[in-house]
Amino acid sequence: RSTGPSGMICINVAVLGDSPSGQCKTRDAALVGDNIYITGTLGDSAAGLDIILRNSVKKNGFLITKHLHPEPRIKEGLILGAIKDVHAMMDISDGIASDLGHILTASEVSAKINIEMLPISPELRWWEAEYGGSAEEKALAGGEDYELLFTAAEGIIFPKELNITKIGKIIPGAENSIAYYRNGKKENITYSGFNHFRK
Repeated sequence: RSTGPSGMICINVAVLGDSPSGQCKTRDAALVGDNIYITGTLGDSAAGLDIILRNSVKKNGFLITKHLHPEPRIKEGLILGAIKDVHAMMDISDGIASDLGHILTASEVSAKINIEMLPISPELRWWEAEYGGSAEEKALAGGEDYELLFTAAEGIIFPKELNITKIGKIIPGAENSIAYYRNGKKENITYSGFNHFRK
């Protein structure tokens, strides 16, 4: 980390590793007809950050811990990586609205997301009721979840311990767009991902 003469911050990060042969899942492998899945729940970390920034006396240990101490889904990644019909995969650092877009762009497809199917924790619903925010918005546009986002062929039965939820489907469309539906009806909404350098 260094600060240049203009006051800009420059951060460089490099990660090295290896993967069993044939088990590396990339962003460019999503296929039309794939289901879109997520591990765990979404939006908890973003809600935890919101509570921290508010410096509120109304705390929620679960949400704050989700933000301050995220757990990488290494075990889940290894299991999913060994499943042939799991295609594209990445973790979520900037929210579904941003990170799913990376998969769509690399794979030259589009997506349909069913909002009512988003895995939302009771703690996030508590935050929604307590602070008047939107749990769905945190789930779609919040950051720092570090859950796994992946696409896979229809009909796969995943081990129950992985805590996987289907949230949508890969559809044709080289425009790499995300369409949001609620109970079968398309909603005229858009979301952008988490901005780590917001003021």
